[in-house]
Amino acid sequence: MHLDAIIIEDEIKGRDTLRNMLARFCPEVNVIGEALTVKQGVELIEKKTPDIIFLDIELPEKNGFTLLDYYPSPDFDIIFTTAYDQFAVQAFRISAIDYLLKPINFKELIQAVDKVKSKKNISQKQDRFQSLSHNIKTETFDKIALPVANGYLFVEIPDIVFCEADRNYTVFNLKNGKKQVVSKPLKYFEDLLCNLYFFRINRSVIINLYFLKSYSRSRTGEVILKNDKIFTLSEQKKKRFLERINL
Repeated sequence: MHLDAIIIEDEIKGRDTLRNMLARFCPEVNVIGEALTVKQGVELIEKKTPDIIFLDIELPEKNGFTLLDYYPSPDFDIIFTTAYDQFAVQAFRISAIDYLLKPINFKELIQAVDKVKSKKNISQKQDRFQSLSHNIKTETFDKIALPVANGYLFVEIPDIVFCEADRNYTVFNLKNGKKQVVSKPLKYFEDLLCNLYFFRINRSVIINLYFLKSYSRSRTGEVILKNDKIFTLSEQKKKRFLERINL
């Protein structure tokens, strides 16, 4: 499958490195243009109609995210590139958006291109980009994109009461009493949610601290949620848990 690509990156070394890696590891990708700014990138996109954009976040004048203001529902794929930025990476993962960390790893580059080729990232693409744009502009995380059989399900993060491990799956228990099974392990969501107001209280459970009703200092260390669900707090987690709830 042939893909026409545009690289939007202001550093010469960055453009050269990515172009050379694509030529070596992804020969099906043809770089048809390069731009240094979002404005130049928009002009190129209008002229060239690419299949895929490799978009750096750290750009002069306007950062790469502002491209979404011009194309809130793009008909091309976007793979963001960035040096490590904790907030940006969390925003990508929360919204299920493809990204590459610099220095770019060739295996991750191949995987990202393969996803574009296989069309695995098409489902609810508009919703995912809108979610990303909202997260970046407000610097908040309101929704999480959960991978399900037919694409992605967007769930309001404040509606998540707790997440529970079920082997290599995670069961999301929501405020309305519904459950959603997701084919990713609990560790994946620990990395995403515990930077927010969530806490992994033991090997199997992550709770939303907003739904915490009470905590018993008994030997078993019972954690009780507002829906009267009771869990045991791991001894190893106790000190950090008390710090999080300011006790």
